[in-house]
Amino acid sequence: MLNAQVHDFLQQRLADRIRQSEFKSERFRDNGTIMSGLICPECGDKTAWCYSKEPWSINCNRLNQCGARTKTLDIFPDLIQKIEQEYKPTKEDPNAPATAYLKMRGLNGSLAGVKYIYRGNIRGTGSGGVMFVICNGATGKQIENGRLFNSPPGQGKTHNIGSTSGIFWIHPTLKYNPDKETYVVEGIIDALSLIELGFQAIAVLSAGQDPTKLDLKPFPKLVLAFDRDEAGRRALKKWKAAFPDSGAIMPLRGDWNDLLTSLPRDQAITYFQEKKPEMKLQAALALAQSGNEYADLFFDFYNKSPGLFEFDECYFFANVKKIKKETVVITSCVSNFTLSVGHYELDTTNQTEPENRYYLNITPQKGQPTACSVTAHELSAPTTLTEMFLRRIRGWWSGDRPASLALVRKIVEAGAPVVRQLQITGYGPISACYVFDNFLIKPKGNCIKPNKHGFFEIEFKNYLRPAGHKTINPARGKSAKEIWVLIFRTWGSRGAAAVAWIVGSWFVNQVKLAIGFFPFLSFFNDPATGKSFLTRILNTCQALNEEGLPMSQVNTAKGEIRKLAQRSGLFKALLEANNAEKTRFNFESILPLYNSNSLQVSALKSNDNRTKDLPFLAALLFVQNTEPFRTRAQRERVISLKFNKEDVTPETGQAFKELMAVPIEQFAHFFVEVMAFRQTIEANWQEGFAQAKTDLWEAIPDNRLCDNHALVLAFHRLLCQIIGVDYNLQPYIEKIGRQKFIDCSSRREDVSDHFFDILLNLDEPKEESTPTISNCLEIKDNDLFINVPESLKLIGRLGYKFNVQLKDLHDSLQVKIYNEN
Repeated sequence: MLNAQVHDFLQQRLADRIRQSEFKSERFRDNGTIMSGLICPECGDKTAWCYSKEPWSINCNRLNQCGARTKTLDIFPDLIQKIEQEYKPTKEDPNAPATAYLKMRGLNGSLAGVKYIYRGNIRGTGSGGVMFVICNGATGKQIENGRLFNSPPGQGKTHNIGSTSGIFWIHPTLKYNPDKETYVVEGIIDALSLIELGFQAIAVLSAGQDPTKLDLKPFPKLVLAFDRDEAGRRALKKWKAAFPDSGAIMPLRGDWNDLLTSLPRDQAITYFQEKKPEMKLQAALALAQSGNEYADLFFDFYNKSPGLFEFDECYFFANVKKIKKETVVITSCVSNFTLSVGHYELDTTNQTEPENRYYLNITPQKGQPTACSVTAHELSAPTTLTEMFLRRIRGWWSGDRPASLALVRKIVEAGAPVVRQLQITGYGPISACYVFDNFLIKPKGNCIKPNKHGFFEIEFKNYLRPAGHKTINPARGKSAKEIWVLIFRTWGSRGAAAVAWIVGSWFVNQVKLAIGFFPFLSFFNDPATGKSFLTRILNTCQALNEEGLPMSQVNTAKGEIRKLAQRSGLFKALLEANNAEKTRFNFESILPLYNSNSLQVSALKSNDNRTKDLPFLAALLFVQNTEPFRTRAQRERVISLKFNKEDVTPETGQAFKELMAVPIEQFAHFFVEVMAFRQTIEANWQEGFAQAKTDLWEAIPDNRLCDNHALVLAFHRLLCQIIGVDYNLQPYIEKIGRQKFIDCSSRREDVSDHFFDILLNLDEPKEESTPTISNCLEIKDNDLFINVPESLKLIGRLGYKFNVQLKDLHDSLQVKIYNEN
């Protein structure tokens, strides 16, 4: 594809993305020249606009309040992230990704004659980049200077091959006119951007370049034009000292490529010429020798005080006063540090009282930078600000109320990203993403990593911070199919059913939303059959390095509830629940948790009737030797997988050893690999569920039991399609479903069934004062006599609740009440 065609094609793609994006309001219009009625990404106003044929930015119409020009490449970063996949290098055009990248940067005519190449996987980062070829005049050797397309968090974007010391870049085909100004910039892309606008520019390749080593005599009219950041300000002072007769400007925002890609070329040229006096002022401010000089320069240009401003790594505050009819700018230093806002954190744990926190990066004039979180209270007054800075960085703040309010306003209006803090690991119902400590699965199934701050950008300026529960960082190795095969070789159909159930548990919230329930899973029977190890393997397959929560009275009831609430769209294993009386977990709670009910409901501290629900968003796996489910209602909500010692063979033992040798990071990639097909699963599980119910009904003729087992069969079939496994699990599902049908009476359970289920499964009490089961039941002449008061007393003392009216129980029992008194 020719360069001009690539340029036009990319502009068309940007325009199409805008027309299909969430930034198109109901007032959207496109007349072929202007797209109006867009939503400003910064302030949300619905009168923003962009150019139809050169849609490099969305421009806010509220010039006095916002006025932001948001680059469309920042809004749709995937256009650059996928550049190496969409514009693959070929024999005919090995530099295709580099060409496309430069076209995305608005460079067109300026590229004529420029030598550049594409290099892949630079520094082992996984990202390729564009490298410009420069000849070292002194040695005749070629060096390369360029940048990565997508630099990983914490890695620099620039890259050199060979030393750039004493070397600068000039355009190879541009005839530089010594009578015209030549702009000196740091990077080649900035130089090309100014050349694209019709100006002369050279690039010195590094802000740290020593200007005394460069021969710039061919360019008598130098204008220093470094970026408006700390590195640019330092470079400007150094170069101005070396070239005192040179001019100096600084961009008003961003860099020179930002100017090129925020306006059509003709308007960008006009903007540059009109704003050049203000650009010169920005350079003069960077070169000021004192805070007083800075404030005076600012006042002379804008006819107003700069207020709070940064100078010499400190904050100064200036205001204007009339003294004897003369206007005087009063300036004072109010800190020994500067700061930037990393992000704002919105904590919505209490939905009725959300709380904002401010994450600041504070840099003392002398000392190491500090990142910290501050509260609204700490920002609320000059005294609390002073105390906060003294505690956090041993820094001083001496600003009065106007200066303090200016600092707070700077923090609040910094435009930093708003990050929503999560309290759960796994599926987020609001974002529809699966969020872990070190990776995130988006609704389309793609996996992204956190940025250098540790949070995820799920859409433009929409960020999530994970809950902080440590999870496994997935790594490629064993494929999902290979892991499935190892589990099947070790545990057979039980293992296949377990894997199918955990995949289903990852969609528990979507399943409950559609059909209102999700079954529990139980591993039970013989010890030393690998139940615990399988549980750990299944946990690693969902990126959790844990076995589960032991069912012990050492745990507090609130602690157990909160542990369950920390998981969403995942399963939580409850271990060694052999004896229901020795746990704090209320097994009756699985009845409502089977459906879409909360873990806990509590009243808010208010005078009205508001409550706070602690939702149950996970699935439960019970692991024990003896199942603790007493009642039929409990048993029929659980899929039971029986582990037998006779199933342990040398062949299963060998597979077991192979499983133990797999790193947990490779198990965690099972989740990533399966979730890449997330949309397929979400679109097809209901149809598969309906078919599985039809297939199982003859063997499991009970609605609830058939539904439970059909879910496992449906997710097994979907998983087999995704990972490429051919195995028919239906006979095994029919077998365990039929056994569960036998275990659970098909007759509708009434009050007396519930009464006998509890009473006959109770362990004999150890305390002498507690009645025993023999005190409650007696058989005479083939008649069963029940001491109901003693039975209820026994049930209550052993920790069970039997909230039934006594009359209803009598009617259900339909026997003569025997009372030995």
